[in-house]
Amino acid sequence: MSTKALADLQASSIDSILQEQRSFEPPAEFTRQAHIKNLAEYERLYKESIDDPDKSPSSGKASPAKSERSPMGNSITKSRNFPTC
Repeated sequence: MSTKALADLQASSIDSILQEQRSFEPPAEFTRQAHIKNLAEYERLYKESIDDPDKSPSSGKASPAKSERSPMGNSITKSRNFPTC
């Protein structure tokens, strides 16, 4: 086997042994201004989004925009009445 072929083989088979377990808290000022204050709140919102995808995270009510199917099978989305610019 040529030196170049051996180098290519070694480069493509590198295993990473680093397993990073640390986490770093954001600065307090950043947390105060954040919409999601901590990891626990994020995980709760994520779980809710998986359990009930139509639920609006801010109101706790079903989202007004629901995807429907047209007779042709295409997806149609109802308008949420976004403001015009």
